[in-house]
Amino acid sequence: MFTVEQVVEYFAGMPTDPTAEQIGRAALRVGVGWYPALVYMLFLEGLLAPSAAAACVPAAWQTCLCPELELDEQEWRDLFAHAGVGEERA
Repeated sequence: MFTVEQVVEYFAGMPTDPTAEQIGRAALRVGVGWYPALVYMLFLEGLLAPSAAAACVPAAWQTCLCPELELDEQEWRDLFAHAGVGEERA
């Protein structure tokens, strides 16, 4: 098992932002209960590409029994906006 901080530090050392698949695997290493925290910390560090966010943010939400206990409402809103979820597409 790894901590969220260790995983974020690892991804920060990579030459490119992590993919959704890499983030999903990392969530298994930290424990799926930490998936929302991992995604939010990657977002805060500028390591969450919108393409990865589009897959990871809804997945992190779905892993939670009570998403509002994992992150506050504004944090979820920021993540979903970054992921482009709910945007009207022309």
